[in-house]
Amino acid sequence: PQQPPAYANPPITDPSCAASESSHQKNQSFAPLGIPADSTRPEIALISRHGGRIYRRFGLPSAGPQDAAAIRGYLAALAPREAEWAAACGLDAGELDRQSDLIAFVDALSLAVCGALRAPAELEGPRGPVRLSETAPFDLLLSPWPFRGEAFVIEGEGRPLPTGGRFADEAQMWRWIASPRREAFRTRLAPG
Repeated sequence: PQQPPAYANPPITDPSCAASESSHQKNQSFAPLGIPADSTRPEIALISRHGGRIYRRFGLPSAGPQDAAAIRGYLAALAPREAEWAAACGLDAGELDRQSDLIAFVDALSLAVCGALRAPAELEGPRGPVRLSETAPFDLLLSPWPFRGEAFVIEGEGRPLPTGGRFADEAQMWRWIASPRREAFRTRLAPG
């Protein structure tokens, strides 16, 4: 069967490719938002840690020497701030790990829900690996089932990307950004 379009992200088959190119920009967004280095907002520590996790797992293995050096420098410079944020929020290492694992799982699952992460795949669940498979496009099975209750449906709206998930050039990308075109999607998640 023909694969449905991915929404918001290019189609990928491997979670190791799921990191968006904007991860670095997201991590750099604290200062412009006026978030002080001594912030006691727990989400700041968790967002920063998630960005670092993406860099470590997905960025470093595929980076060239110059990019790898930049990533390592960024991570080294950020580590003390992350530790300060976590301490200020009262998050011990165990709780920080647990919350970080949950964010990583939900992030990867969100890519599957919108069609950007194709099954089969193995997701890092908060209690161990979760196998993602599908019975049909946008009909996903998770094993072991990580949620309370039974199957459920997530509905959303997104911009379908061009075939292949890439723009021919910058002009095409800007036309896509300016376009009001949206498509609804409906994804079913069930125990599998």
